[in-house]
Amino acid sequence: MTDYHNTSSGNRGGNHVQAGHIDELVMTVVNEAAEPRKPVWDVTRALHGPFVNHDDACAYAGKVYRETALRGRPGGLYVIGPRGVGKSAFGVEAAHLLRSLYRSSAADPGDDAGRPAASEECVWGLHVDLDEQRAAGAEDHVFLGDALASLLRDLGMPGEEIPPTLKERSREFRRITGEEPCIVIVEGITSAREADLFATGGGSMVLFTGRGEITGLRRRNVPTVRLPALRTDDALALLRGFDGPEERLERLIGADTRAARALVDRCGGLPLALQIAGAYLSMWPEETPASVVARLDASGAHLPQELDRLVEAEEGEPRLDEVIALGFGDLRSDAAQRLYRALGDLPGLRVHEGLPAALLGSLEEARDALGRLVRSCLMAAEGEGRYRWEPLIRHDAHRRAQAEPDDRRREARERAVAWYTAALAKADRAGGMGSGRSRATAEHGDAAAAREITAPFGEAQGEASAWVGEVLDTVPALMAMAVETGRRRDALVMAESCWYGVHELRRGSVGAEIFRHAGEIARAEGDRVAAARMDNYLARALVDDGELDGAAAVLATALDEAPRAWERAVLLETRGLLHKERGEFDAAEADLRERRRINEELGRLRAQMIDGYQIGGLYLSAGDLTAARGELEAVRAMAEEWRGADDDWRSLAAKNGVRLAEVYLRSGEPEAALEAGEAALQAFGPAAPALRKADALAVMARARGRMGDAGGPGDTGGPGDVGERGDANATRTWAATAVRLYRRHHLYEKAEALADLLR
Repeated sequence: MTDYHNTSSGNRGGNHVQAGHIDELVMTVVNEAAEPRKPVWDVTRALHGPFVNHDDACAYAGKVYRETALRGRPGGLYVIGPRGVGKSAFGVEAAHLLRSLYRSSAADPGDDAGRPAASEECVWGLHVDLDEQRAAGAEDHVFLGDALASLLRDLGMPGEEIPPTLKERSREFRRITGEEPCIVIVEGITSAREADLFATGGGSMVLFTGRGEITGLRRRNVPTVRLPALRTDDALALLRGFDGPEERLERLIGADTRAARALVDRCGGLPLALQIAGAYLSMWPEETPASVVARLDASGAHLPQELDRLVEAEEGEPRLDEVIALGFGDLRSDAAQRLYRALGDLPGLRVHEGLPAALLGSLEEARDALGRLVRSCLMAAEGEGRYRWEPLIRHDAHRRAQAEPDDRRREARERAVAWYTAALAKADRAGGMGSGRSRATAEHGDAAAAREITAPFGEAQGEASAWVGEVLDTVPALMAMAVETGRRRDALVMAESCWYGVHELRRGSVGAEIFRHAGEIARAEGDRVAAARMDNYLARALVDDGELDGAAAVLATALDEAPRAWERAVLLETRGLLHKERGEFDAAEADLRERRRINEELGRLRAQMIDGYQIGGLYLSAGDLTAARGELEAVRAMAEEWRGADDDWRSLAAKNGVRLAEVYLRSGEPEAALEAGEAALQAFGPAAPALRKADALAVMARARGRMGDAGGPGDTGGPGDVGERGDANATRTWAATAVRLYRRHHLYEKAEALADLLR
C-alpha cells in the first residue's frame, strides 16, 4: 500500500494551473457575484373562490406595517381565530398586501425617512407552519430550532454556518431580518416564548397565527387581530365565487335568499365550511341552498357513531362535522373515499401524487381521486403533483381512518411505508445527496431505490434534497409505522437516507429523534453494526445542535459496543470532531490518528484522504503550521494520483487546496498560497457552490496582497474589471467578489477579514 502519510510531492502549488483558464473562472465568479440577489417569496396563494375575508383586519395589518417596519422598526401582528376561520388564508393575503406597501414605499421613500431606500424587489416572504410539524407526528412539541434553521437557509445562510443553539439561531434570524426586509408568517404559535424566537429585526414584520389569546403577548401590547366569522354578505360572495359562466349559483341565491343565509349560518360563517358547501352546490345541479341546509340539519343524527364531533352543534350553531361529511359524500367515488381515509392515517399535511399512486395501485386512478378531493375543497392543489390538507379536514380524515377495519389500515400503511422507503432511498442516492451508505443498510436500501415508483422529485439539482427537507418531520412517525407492520429494515433505511438532509439543512432536533429511534430498532433486531452507525448519526446531529455532552455520552456507549474496526473508525471521526469543538486538541488528534490507523489497515484510500484533511485542519486550528503542511500536502499527493476518480474526490481535493493555501499564507509563502488557491478554484470548477469559490478567491486575494499587487488608490476592482493573474487590480477584484458572496450569505466575519484589501 502506498504510504501517503506526511509526504510531499515537492510541488507546493500542486497541479499545473493555466493562467488563462483561471482568468475565465474568475470572470465566471465575478459575474455570479455581480448578479442582483433575488429574494425568496415563499408565500403562495391557494384559495378556492375569491378572497373576501376580513377587509378591516387587512387594513389594520397594513397600518401596523406602515407604523413599524416601514419606519425601520420591528413589526409584529398576532392573528387569533378558531380552526376553519381562515387564519392561513388571511396571513397569505396580508403578506401580499404588505409586499405591495413595501414596493410603493420603495418607489417613493420620501415619507419613510427612517428606512434606507431599497429596490422594490428586495422584500422577502418567508413562511413556517408549526401546526404542520404537529400534524407530522410531533403532537406534544415542535422543533423550533429546526424551524429557525429552515428560515435562515431560506435567507441564504449555508447549513454549515448555521449556529447550533436555539438562542443563537434566533439571534441570527433577528439580525438578518434587520438587514433584509422580510415579511414572515409563523403559523400555530402557542406561547410568548415561541413568538419571541421568531421576532424580526427592524424593517421586517412577522405575522403570527394561533387559536387563542396568549397572555405574554397581551401584556406586551403586541398588536392583535381576532378574526370573526364572515359577515353574511361576504360569505354569500364566497359562495358565488364557485359559480360557472351560466351563473347558476347567483340565480339560486337570488331566488331563495333566506335559504342561502341559513346555509351561511349552518357553516358558521367559516370560509373552510363555505368552500365545501359552495363546491357541493356547483358540482350537483339538482342541489339548492335549501336542500343542502336540509341535508345538514338531518345528517347530525346519521354521522358515523365512531366519529367524535369537532364541535357539538346546538340549534343555530355551526355544523362543521356535517359540512365536511357533505364534502366527503360529494366525492361519489369509492377510490377517492378510500384515498381520503388512507391519507388521513398518515402523518403530514403535504402529499405528492406518488403516494396516492402507491396506495391505489395506479397513477391514473390517483390523479382522478385527487382531482375529486380538490374539486370538493377537501384538499388544495399546489402544482407539479403536490397537494395539501387543511388541518381541520385532515383531522376528519384521520378519525375516519381509525374507523376502518384493521386489515385495510395495515395494507395502506404497508404501501405507504414501502413508497416512502423507496423515495427516501432514491433521494439519498441522487446527485448531490451522497452515496455509499453503511453496510448495515446498503443492500436493502439499494433494492428499495431500484423499485419503480412515482418519485416526488425530478432530476434537477437540489430537488431530491428539497423534498427530503419537506418530509423530515414525518419520518419518526413513518418509522413507527414500519415497526408496527414488521418492516424494521425499512425503518433503518428511511433513517439513514435522511442523514444528508439532517446534516446539510441543520435539522438536528428531528434528526436526533430519527436516529435515536433507529438505534433502538437496530438493537431490538440484534444488529450491532447498524446500531453503531445510527449512534454515529445521532452524535453528529447532537453536535450540529450544540448538544456536546449528549453527543459524548452517545459516542462512549457506541464505541464500547462497536463490533467491527471500520464502524469504530466512523465513530472515532465524530468523537475527534467533538473534541475539536471543545478545544481538546490532544484528544482530537489521538482519535483521528487511531481512525487513520484503522483505515490504513483496511486499505480505505478515500477515508485516509479525509483523515489527512481533518488532521491537517486540526493542526491549523492549533497553530502548528509545519504539521498542518505535512498532512495537507500528503492529501494533495493522494488526490493527484487518483485525479479524475469522481466528483467527490475532486471536491475534497479542492477544499484541501484552500486549507493548504491558508497554511502557506500563514507561513509567509504567498506565491505558494496563490498557486494552491488557483488550483483549488480550478478544481471546484464553475458549477461549485458560490461560497466554495469565494473561499478560493479570498485566499488568492490575500496572497496577491502580500505579494505587493494592491492596485492604485481608490481602485476597487469593479465587476467588469476581472483583474487577471498578473495585473495590479487582481487583489481588489478578487477580494471584492469574495466579499459580495460572503455578505450575500450573511458571513460577515469572513467579509470583514478582507476589508483591508479594499481600502
